[in-house]
Amino acid sequence: MWSSLRANVVDTFKSACEAANNAAAATGAKARDFANEAKELAKKVASKADEIGEDITDRAKVAAATAKQIGDRAIEKGKHLVQTAEQKVVQTGRAVSAKAKEVAKLALEKGKEGVQAAKKVTKAVIECAKQKVRNAIQHVVNRTAVGLTDFVTSKPRLEVLLRESLASKEALPSDGKIFGQTECKICQSDRQGIVPCPGFRGTQTIHYSNGIFTEPEALCKSMLELSKKLCAEVVGVYNSTAGGGDLEECLSNIDNRILSPAARTEADLILDKLGKTPPEPVTLYVHSQGGLIAQQALRTAHADLHDKLLTDTLKTRGDIGVMEADKLARAETNRRMASVNVEAFGTATDGWPTGSKVHVTVNEYDPVPMLINKAQQNHSKAMEENAGATGGFTKPKVTTISVPPSRFMPSADTHSMDSTYIEHGIPKHKGACLGCEKV
Repeated sequence: MWSSLRANVVDTFKSACEAANNAAAATGAKARDFANEAKELAKKVASKADEIGEDITDRAKVAAATAKQIGDRAIEKGKHLVQTAEQKVVQTGRAVSAKAKEVAKLALEKGKEGVQAAKKVTKAVIECAKQKVRNAIQHVVNRTAVGLTDFVTSKPRLEVLLRESLASKEALPSDGKIFGQTECKICQSDRQGIVPCPGFRGTQTIHYSNGIFTEPEALCKSMLELSKKLCAEVVGVYNSTAGGGDLEECLSNIDNRILSPAARTEADLILDKLGKTPPEPVTLYVHSQGGLIAQQALRTAHADLHDKLLTDTLKTRGDIGVMEADKLARAETNRRMASVNVEAFGTATDGWPTGSKVHVTVNEYDPVPMLINKAQQNHSKAMEENAGATGGFTKPKVTTISVPPSRFMPSADTHSMDSTYIEHGIPKHKGACLGCEKV
């Protein structure tokens, strides 16, 4: 039984061994197959890995090359930026240097300007102080001259002695003569008077009479300056000079002791214009003694025109008496005298006959108007007679200008017709002067 059992066990064991061996053999074969497959797969994986590695390597090489290019470009860009920065620094430095030079130059110029301005201010202050001294001296001289005039003209005997010592004993050449281009030796056109330019086509004509101590050349110069300033033809009525005798003649103009030749000429000019129908306007420009001469001329013209009109009225109006005719003649005389316009400079502000339009311009530093007014005040009787001859005095329009003396010593510049009154006291003609546009 045991043998049988053992035999069964042995057989079973052998069978199990064989089965195990077979299973092991099968498993080994299977394992070998798996191993072979694994090897093949490993080869494939390795091959694929090589491919991937080569691709990665290639990509890495490309990336490296690209990186190198980028790096090279960055280096070049850096170099360019460095160069640009260096250039900018140089340019900025130069600009800063130029600007600094410019600022320095400007500062120097400003400094020079400041010095010049300081000099100008200092000079202006000094000149202002000098001018104040000149003005003060001029005022003292003016007051002294007025006081002296007052003293002499208020003492009849003293005045007589002075006038006798100054009076001219001989007739003066050209006194009262009409002056124009021929007399002034200024050939401009076929007109009588002096004009502003050869091609002058204007229509205004004025008559000018000068003051004391005036030579013919000075008269002609003033006429030319007036012509240019007014854009007008200027005809002169020369008031000839007798030196100190001019002062005596001024007193004669006031008290009518004599009729100045220039006053007679002006009166004739006025009568010629006002005697026409209708009367033509007359414009007189006068300076200094020329103002007294104009007053005498206006009185003379007024009297002569009245006499002429009275005679004509009595002839044509036989139905009225002398008193009525005189009244009509006076009214017509005053109406016609209104056509006379007088522009006076540096002369009397009183004593102008009624009827005419009078404008007087005086310089506040000019003593002559004050001297004339004082002399007229001290000849009140003569002034009353003058007023009665024309029906009274008219109150002229008076304009005061301020032209101070230019020197310390008293001089005639404050009374000058040219440098004071024509330059500062007469407005320049407005608009174009016909025929002189291109001059």
